[in-house]
Amino acid sequence: MKKSLTLALAVMFGTTVAGTALAASENPFETVKSNHWAYPAVTQLVKAGLVDGYGDGDFRGDKAITRYEMASLVAKAMSNVDKADNANKALIDKLKAEYASELKNLGVRMGNLEKKVNSLGKMTIGGELRIRYDSAADGVLGFTDANSDKKENGQVRYRLNMAASLDDNWKVAARYESAAAKFGGSGSDNPNNLARAYIEGDVAGMHVLAGRGNFKTFNAYTGWDKDNWEGGGVTIGNKLTLDLYAMKHGGTNTTTNYTTTWTDKNSDGKVTNDELSTKATTAYSQKNTWYKLSQLKYSFSPEFTMAAQWLKNPVQDRGITGASYDTIGIGFKYTGWDNLALSAEYAKNRAARIRGTVGNTISDKVVTNNEPKGYEIKLDYGKADKNKVGSWASWVGYRYAEDGFDRGDMTTGFRHDNASKARMNNIKGVEVGFDYTFIKNTKFELFYIDGKTVNGNDVAGSDNKRMSYAQMEVFF
Repeated sequence: MKKSLTLALAVMFGTTVAGTALAASENPFETVKSNHWAYPAVTQLVKAGLVDGYGDGDFRGDKAITRYEMASLVAKAMSNVDKADNANKALIDKLKAEYASELKNLGVRMGNLEKKVNSLGKMTIGGELRIRYDSAADGVLGFTDANSDKKENGQVRYRLNMAASLDDNWKVAARYESAAAKFGGSGSDNPNNLARAYIEGDVAGMHVLAGRGNFKTFNAYTGWDKDNWEGGGVTIGNKLTLDLYAMKHGGTNTTTNYTTTWTDKNSDGKVTNDELSTKATTAYSQKNTWYKLSQLKYSFSPEFTMAAQWLKNPVQDRGITGASYDTIGIGFKYTGWDNLALSAEYAKNRAARIRGTVGNTISDKVVTNNEPKGYEIKLDYGKADKNKVGSWASWVGYRYAEDGFDRGDMTTGFRHDNASKARMNNIKGVEVGFDYTFIKNTKFELFYIDGKTVNGNDVAGSDNKRMSYAQMEVFF
């Protein structure tokens, strides 16, 4: 109560139009009733990182506050509206309408207008530096050190992010990325690329994104998004949202001769033709074919959401080097506990031709599953806020993916992106992680998965797929 009174008095005497403030239609010092919808709404915005409570992150939604205090929290969310998804933008708009009088008297409306006008045409620039050390067991390809046979790598990645507002609705953004895949590496080990270059905004009730960027790639909750996708898509709705995307990802279309054939299925879904041919077979390797993605997501409450997804590669005759997708999945996320978040996803790949990784490509057989499935469940605790020294987070999870589920690393990818074959494919195991902010804008992270193959030895010749890393990230 003492904090509430102190904040209210500070707001009252700090307002330049105190007389007008006291003339508001609502009593600014009236306590917001405990069952008011604004409490869970602001709690959702806090969990989304759009509001940090009173500045010390102590807003829990379990104590009564005045309308002015609530308006001050809404003002903080308004200042971060560019970071909000469509559902949270709608929530901010609803709160803005509810506390319009208080916000007006606080000068928020004019302040936001001036901020938008001053930001038009100006480019903001920021960056990230990540230094990582990886280690992996014999069953994981992509980790061999340049100077030895050890399954260890060091990696340095630098990102330069740029963005500019065209008006109060549309913006353009770009990202330049340089990554040294191995300490001491050169040439192809040090790729430099324009990872993002896109435009986005709202039109006709839809959020539109087009260009080269970080498009959604099937993972609603447990995975990660990838740069270097080219295409476009729209998001429709607020509480119930529908995403529709069409995109490509790297590579070129080529026709190549191989001494092996792909794994096929008959009309009943049974694997056929799993023996490797002894004669040359021509395969069309479409490494940048179009992918179609759709996702339907519904918010049952601020704490509970579910999503269903579908990812399809329309050309499935991709040969032994390819990866076919006709993957459907469902997932959920629950954040109703203090500092805890539970998420899970389940999916299966129904593609007609699926290339697995079990066995050696020059041996006599390639093994894969009928409609291989994959799932992950994950429990997160806390949040390592890069702006709050001493904040930390940890997580524990379990993942399972049969051979052929994600041959091309297009669905639920690992955080472990240094290894070219560290995919959500032919792997099972418990993973743990820890995040800690030890200097402002600097985080330290540890990761480990006790991984093993699901379907026998992988291409690397082992069933051991344990992986770990330690990394430092600097944001500026």
